[in-house]
This record gives sequence, C-alpha cells and structure tokens, in this order.
Amino acid sequence: VSSYSSYGSTTADFVMGTSDLQNPMANMTLLYYNGGGSYSISLAGIQAWFKGSEQFKSNWSSAMTLTPGSDNGSLAISDTESDSGDEIKDFKVSGTASGDSFYATASELGSLRFNYRLTDGQYRRIIKTSSVSSGYGTYAQVVSGTQECSITSPAGDYNIETYPSPTVKYVWTLTGNYLSVSVQYNGFVYSN
Repeated sequence: VSSYSSYGSTTADFVMGTSDLQNPMANMTLLYYNGGGSYSISLAGIQAWFKGSEQFKSNWSSAMTLTPGSDNGSLAISDTESDSGDEIKDFKVSGTASGDSFYATASELGSLRFNYRLTDGQYRRIIKTSSVSSGYGTYAQVVSGTQECSITSPAGDYNIETYPSPTVKYVWTLTGNYLSVSVQYNGFVYSN
C-alpha cells in the first residue's frame, strides 16, 4: 500500500524582517506501508527562498520510518495506552534528511548544504485526563533519540573550516519522569 501526494508550485508567503520568504511546501510526499505497523515517509522538493533571490533556495528531501511505540500497538491516535487515567501514545521514528539551504546575514545571502539524521527517536503524545492538579490537555514531546545535524559544504564568507566543528549532536533520554538532553559539539558535552 502506498500513497502519493504532489503539491505543485503553490506558494505561501512568510514575512521575515523586511524580506519575504516564499515556501511552496513539499513537491512530493510518499507514504508506504512496510508491514508490521511500520510506515516509510519520503518527502522531496521541500523548498523555500527569499522573494527576488530565487538562486538561493532550500531544497530538502527526507526518508523517515515511523513505527508504533510498542510491539502490539498501531499508529492510530485512538489506540492509546493508559497510565493512571492519562492516555499515552508513543511513536518511534528514524531517518535522514539533507539538501541545499541558505543563510542570511546583515550583508550577505548565500547557499550551503545541510545533513540531518535521527536515530532511535521516540515521540510521546499524552492526553491528561486524570486530575486537576496535573492539568488537562494534550501534550507532545520527544522522549528519546539521537539527532545529528551537519553543515556539509562551505558557503560564501561562512567557511566551516574556521569553526570548531560543522556537526552538532543532541541525545534525548527519558529516565522515569526526567527528560535529559545532552548536546555534543567539538568534543564538549553540555547536559541539563
């Protein structure tokens, strides 16, 4: 089973300071059922650019795998697990994204290339229904996984060789009710 969507070249305008940012969203989305509750999601041609500077354009593509948080679960939001009266739904996600992007400074606009990798990601959606003291409502957050972001090409005056490291890594860990985040950059580790 697969699903394909094409959004064409419809643009949405966003205002950033004094410049207009054009964004036609994804030109192609592919959803494929792998079996066993696992789905592959591919996006291609996710583009944005500044009006009047179309030569500097972001153009991302990605491939992610989305699975239920438990072995007997599904991806349906209605299929929740109960914990003390609250409805909890976990999703696992892993994959990559990469593509051309752009940067803007007060004096320069230029192109550069990025890479993104997510491994062992887990996303939790909680619907609080049990008590007034903990509040009611829907909450969502990342609860585990590793994200690695890299600049993979030099860009104009922004030379990645002059910076300590072109790569930063985030590691999310949930222990009981405590969510910790570790940021790893240039041999240093910063944690909460």
